[in-house]
Amino acid sequence: MQKKLNITFNREEDKSTKSSDSLTELYIDSRFNQDDLSLERLHIWHYAIPQKRIESSIQELMKYINSSSENFIVKSAVAHLWFESIHPYDEGNGRIGRAIVNYIFTSLPSLLRLCKNYQI
Repeated sequence: MQKKLNITFNREEDKSTKSSDSLTELYIDSRFNQDDLSLERLHIWHYAIPQKRIESSIQELMKYINSSSENFIVKSAVAHLWFESIHPYDEGNGRIGRAIVNYIFTSLPSLLRLCKNYQI
């Protein structure tokens, strides 16, 4: 993301891939481009990975979820978008994507302590 936003970063530590660069492009366009939404734009956003790369992409995503120390809000958004772009199942990808967000949010010890202090 830093590379795409022209923020200073260490190129030697850059672990971006074509997939992560495509996700960043999608995020930036959807966030900052206020042009009307069109079918052409949706087709550009759709990034389908080849079926033979689904398993390795899911493994990369799991590694990111389990090891990234990024801000939990950013991490949950990136993980959700990443999972949805892999779209590994015929049905239920949205539910699983939201469950990933819940997992990241509830994996935070400080957030769990905060939630336990409130009775809902």
